[in-house]
Amino acid sequence: MRQIEWSMWANEQAIISSSVVLFGGIIGITGFFRAWEIGIYAVVVAVLVFVIEYPRGKRAKGRTTERKYADVNFIKVIFFFRLA
Repeated sequence: MRQIEWSMWANEQAIISSSVVLFGGIIGITGFFRAWEIGIYAVVVAVLVFVIEYPRGKRAKGRTTERKYADVNFIKVIFFFRLA
């Protein structure tokens, strides 16, 4: 039985869930709800999660390639975390 790489699966799930949270935040802001501030928070968190989770590494075995601009985004994330 071959080994399953859960990090690739978790990365994809995080990107999909951040897009769902982003759309929910946009609907919360533009939908004239009473708690529209939560929509702003959701948009900010969704963008932050997407930027952090976008880089996808290569598999130990196989032909999976890294995403386009992944190394540039990774350098930006590391730079901003060092500033904090």
